Amino acid sequence: KKGGYGGSDKEFRKLFESVLHDDERAMLEWYKRNPGRIGERMRGVQGDTPLIGLIKACFGVLEEGGLLDAYELGDVWSVWKDMISFEANRQERLVVRLVGLCKVSDLIVTDFKGQNAFMLAVNANRIEIVKAMLEKGVDPDLKDYRGRAALHECIRMGLSDCARLLIDRGCSVSLSQDSD
Repeated sequence: KKGGYGGSDKEFRKLFESVLHDDERAMLEWYKRNPGRIGERMRGVQGDTPLIGLIKACFGVLEEGGLLDAYELGDVWSVWKDMISFEANRQERLVVRLVGLCKVSDLIVTDFKGQNAFMLAVNANRIEIVKAMLEKGVDPDLKDYRGRAALHECIRMGLSDCARLLIDRGCSVSLSQDSD
């Protein structure tokens, strides 16, 4: 069965399993085998890119029985359950490494809801991932699908460390936003 990003579902699974098992070598091999695929939308997973799917799975953005069902992983379901509950800090190191390989355009591609990897990392309060994305050149004033800037989300969610990072990186401190 072919995945939408040009590789097989087996290849797609290898990326997630490499991060789950803290296997940087396997993750880097996946990236080399799939050049430019990290930011491509995949068929059958509601427009997620491998990077968006990884952030959602690794940092609890997907809920069991909800969006996770869209991935139709069948026998790999137990791997996904493990990824939802794993120790996020250990995997964050690998995601930071992966972000370092990405182009800015890979980090701001949106899924079917208009979410991008940067705003997902902000919402998950993954400081190191957000920092890596900002270092790659992501605009700290990037907005989500509701028109909210990253700083607005941090304030709304009480994420003071992430808010401080964004301010230190030059984001606008304006109170205006596109929507409520």
